[in-house]
Amino acid sequence: MTDRQKALSCFQRARVLQEANGEYVKCISCGRLIHVSEADGGHYEHRQNRVTELYPQNVHAQCHTCNRFKNGNLEGYRQGLLDKFGEEYVDDLENLILASKGCDDAISLCSDEQKELLKRDKDYKEEATKWRGILRKLKMR
Repeated sequence: MTDRQKALSCFQRARVLQEANGEYVKCISCGRLIHVSEADGGHYEHRQNRVTELYPQNVHAQCHTCNRFKNGNLEGYRQGLLDKFGEEYVDDLENLILASKGCDDAISLCSDEQKELLKRDKDYKEEATKWRGILRKLKMR
């Protein structure tokens, strides 16, 4: 397993546990309540986008059906984000996605933190260590 794969695996599992209420979590796309063991850390913007692949606002708990068999159920995912976090949250995330694809207007609207994400190469070994530690703490609670 590469350092990137390790980082993504720990990150996605941690995101599920961060959103869990006890042993259960709600799928962002369909709203179904599922056991954490049956949840994926699903990406709104596909994880092939290296800028947003480890961005917490881009990854939320999803049931296997939505994430794996409905290609992310993006329409439901977007509506779930709107319902849970509001329009400003979704606009901010979608702006970062556009910026990551080189849109100058979107780049100008990014926060300083987001601009750092746009120009920085990831140290996947460091990211894996960071998210492994977060995951360990989440499992202990």
